[in-house]
Amino acid sequence: MKIISFLRSLHAWGGFVLALLILLVSITGSALVWKKEYLWLTEPVSRSVMEITPELATTVASAAEAQFGDEVLLLAFGYENLGLHKVFLPGSNYALLDNTGALVDQWYLNDRPEEWLYDLHHRLLLGNTGLMIVGIAALAMVLLVFVGLIVWWPARSAFNWRLWVAGWGRSNLLATHRNIGILTALPACVLLITGAMLSFPTQTEELLLEDYRRTEACSNLYTEELDELSGPEHGDWLSAFSRAQASFPGGTIRSVRPPAISSYRLIGTQQAGDWNQSGLSLLYIDADRGYMDMRLNAGRLPAVEQLYNLGSPLHTAKVDRLWYRITVFIFGVGLCVLSFLGLVSFTKKLRGQK
Repeated sequence: MKIISFLRSLHAWGGFVLALLILLVSITGSALVWKKEYLWLTEPVSRSVMEITPELATTVASAAEAQFGDEVLLLAFGYENLGLHKVFLPGSNYALLDNTGALVDQWYLNDRPEEWLYDLHHRLLLGNTGLMIVGIAALAMVLLVFVGLIVWWPARSAFNWRLWVAGWGRSNLLATHRNIGILTALPACVLLITGAMLSFPTQTEELLLEDYRRTEACSNLYTEELDELSGPEHGDWLSAFSRAQASFPGGTIRSVRPPAISSYRLIGTQQAGDWNQSGLSLLYIDADRGYMDMRLNAGRLPAVEQLYNLGSPLHTAKVDRLWYRITVFIFGVGLCVLSFLGLVSFTKKLRGQK
């Protein structure tokens, strides 16, 4: 019983310390689920029905190159019928282009509202320091979830399905906090763990993937099923995008790194069934000589790396599945309510209120 009492105190004090931060992160995260809809409302040109064909990708990539030259670091194409394409430029500068390649907006860092909200959610507007704080808080919150389950277990018979507050007394607040906590424990852990992964990407990759990426088997994945085309005529934008589409049939072109970074057009494709919209199936095409130097089929990666790649869409709900976006929104709000009820209840306890 002393252990349970200690764990109960740990859960209460830990939740009190983290409550405001978790409230902030869960509220902003829940709002970011609807970023696409916000852009639809604020940027009418983004509502166009869109399929990223090699021709459209060529139009946008050529326009980006014409406007920004060698400064284009990455071009991320629109998704889910969002007709806006994001250009990554040096020094935390960005731009949005429409389907014709026309400039919609250009900004620095988090000058746009949705970018500011993302920075607040991900980094607390504090750069890498904020990123570390959010990551540590997520891991601490996972621990508190498990501690809460241990504390709850001896009194599990008191659980019921009431998710609303019957009154503002401490016992009512704690009862609703307990009920919501049990129902949201698993999805909350998924969101928290994947959030920590995104906060510590380098450390996560080293822990999960470093040993495999040093193997010959990993290197061999980049040399499978290369086509034999070569020549300058096969290295231009249209030819490169067409080869990417042919190399991964049924896939969608998601991104490209221009040859200003290296000698390649590095094209990322999202294959059918892949939740990650970053474009993890890669094609390296030499821009001048037109040969395909490397090709990576993300579907052939080992299970641990595919699980790692699933972390981002699981956390951000940046997927083309409305049901999952709604689910993440609901559990994000649930985490917010959970933190609020715990904070109010513990504050009442500190003040000696019932």
